[in-house]
Amino acid sequence: MLNTIITRFEEQVEKVPEQNAVVFGQKKLNYRQLDKKSNIVANYLIKNCQVKHGDIVPLLLDRSENMIVAIIAVLKAGAAYTALSKQYPQNRIDFIREQTNAAIIVDDKLLSQALVGTDSSNPDCKHGIQDLAYVVYTSGTTGHPKGVLHSNLSVTSHIDSYWKAIGLSDEHYNMLFLVNYVFSVATTQIFGALLHGDTLVISNSNAVEDIDHLERYINTEKINYFQCTPSLANSIDFSRLTSVKTVAVAGEKIPRSLFTNTHDNQVTLVNVYGQSEFHAGTTNIINTVDDINKIGHPVNGMRAYVVDGKMNEVTEGQIGEICFSGNQLANGYLNLELETQEHFIDNPFDKGVLCATGDLVKKIAE
Repeated sequence: MLNTIITRFEEQVEKVPEQNAVVFGQKKLNYRQLDKKSNIVANYLIKNCQVKHGDIVPLLLDRSENMIVAIIAVLKAGAAYTALSKQYPQNRIDFIREQTNAAIIVDDKLLSQALVGTDSSNPDCKHGIQDLAYVVYTSGTTGHPKGVLHSNLSVTSHIDSYWKAIGLSDEHYNMLFLVNYVFSVATTQIFGALLHGDTLVISNSNAVEDIDHLERYINTEKINYFQCTPSLANSIDFSRLTSVKTVAVAGEKIPRSLFTNTHDNQVTLVNVYGQSEFHAGTTNIINTVDDINKIGHPVNGMRAYVVDGKMNEVTEGQIGEICFSGNQLANGYLNLELETQEHFIDNPFDKGVLCATGDLVKKIAE
């Protein structure tokens, strides 16, 4: 049964309270501590910043364990979050703040003030499964960023389907968080860990600049799983890693050498295809070198259609645009009705909505 992000998180707090939830350098928060700190911040946001159910709260934070505290806190306050980078130009930050109608931005100063609080009770402000959870901004066709709207249903459906699709079991995982929290893949990694009682290990922002150091860090933290680009993964010598079981890659073509590098060292390699509008639509566990160009099958709860220019499904061997339907789809774009109508159309094959990706693929036999 699908529940909200916070309901699922709090289930893990009850189940594994002393398990490390977040690690950043020498700083560690177990599930009980993360829950307590998030409650303190959530209550501060509600009482001192008038954050309420349905608001969108921008986050402008340094990379740390408290970045995760803030994300959970906003959701506990009944609001949705959108992550901003300190590398953004001020006009982009101003644009997003205006678009989200945000009364506040949670920055490091505000978060520090909030963490001084003492009210660690669970806020009485709960999400529904259809309520907005987060907004991820991408570059728009007009030059302005566009906010992709994801509900609790979208996130929890994605997390459950993705975990099963890439073959992760019920055992505990230490999961390395390499990406910037502004990207949609960050949602997969953050909630993939926290909704399963796993440990999210946050790397330093410059971790990928020194591969030798990254390899040592992976071994020191006993990392079992991480996701990155194929080029970054291919720069790692998997024969030097002692704990990694699975690596997922996305965003680039997979080189043959990466398959050899992982397969020869008993590491499962997974190709993931997705967009901000639906997280991961398909996955493919790479079992042979011939699989490296295949994006695989749709994850549970999603259906893929490969169509021609007239929205007719193509036959095997033909090329067409891949489109998706299912629970993971976003609810469209914030304040962009026309673009929402163009990309999220009535599904001509079934009930519901179809997301047109603009990406061309070749349909092959099952």
